Amino acid sequence: MLVVDPLLALRHRNDLVRLLRTWQDAHDYADRHPDEADRLMAFREKLSVLRFREAEKGLFYPSLREQGPLLEPGGVLADNLAAVKRVQVHLGMVKPGAPIPRVDDEPLRLALGRT
Repeated sequence: MLVVDPLLALRHRNDLVRLLRTWQDAHDYADRHPDEADRLMAFREKLSVLRFREAEKGLFYPSLREQGPLLEPGGVLADNLAAVKRVQVHLGMVKPGAPIPRVDDEPLRLALGRT
């Protein structure tokens, strides 16, 4: 999930689209070249390849196409944000009228070439 300030998202929409495409390209490359990608990422994190792979075990990175349904209005992400807010209100961490972050799928749709 990418979280950005709404004003930044508005002013830098094209940069967000490029960022999403680059993220997908990196994952596509890692899928095609897993050993090389793991070595590079392990080095960056100052881990052995074995420790890096252990840290990544069980993590799932949905492709941009797979993320679309998660970002739909009333979808999984919106529901989860509402659930987190309910817990925070219950715990007294936020007031009942506090806003919930807006879920915006436009950068994703643009990254996928959709409008």
